[in-house]
Amino acid sequence: LNGDINYPPAFSHMENAFVRWSVSFSRMGGRFANWMIPGKLKAAAILVSNERTRRALPKGLRGKVIDLVANAVDLKTWEGLAGERLREPNAPPRFAFLGRLVDFKMIDLLLESFVPLAKEFNAHLDIIGEGEDRPKLEDLANTLGIAANVNFAGWMMYKDSASLIAKADAMVF
Repeated sequence: LNGDINYPPAFSHMENAFVRWSVSFSRMGGRFANWMIPGKLKAAAILVSNERTRRALPKGLRGKVIDLVANAVDLKTWEGLAGERLREPNAPPRFAFLGRLVDFKMIDLLLESFVPLAKEFNAHLDIIGEGEDRPKLEDLANTLGIAANVNFAGWMMYKDSASLIAKADAMVF
């Protein structure tokens, strides 16, 4: 299980009322579902990805709660890539983002923050992933004047995305 995640306090002003209401309603619905369908209560084990999720579990669990790494990495994918500098020594800095292109990932904030790097250092940003916000983000890159410095690579196979990320100087989360 993975959940009970809130907007970080510094960004809470960006969460609209509908989202706050729907999250609150969903959490109440989840508590009701736990009561009506007590599968979690009777489970021999429950895997959780973080402490927030552990705290959100219903009271009275019988089974063991086990921590699990939510976003694990297959290290074999990085063999031959890790530790190598795959870009030219004097090349402009490269950054990479990997994830769904959706509002709560704050990629618009990433693009706005990237403007000075793109303009002063000719930095490059690879955005790997797909999502409903891609057209809006591509428009924003154009509006900000950094479209030539931003590559919207789209969805990629894991090995291909690893190769592109390996060329970056830094990963942006």
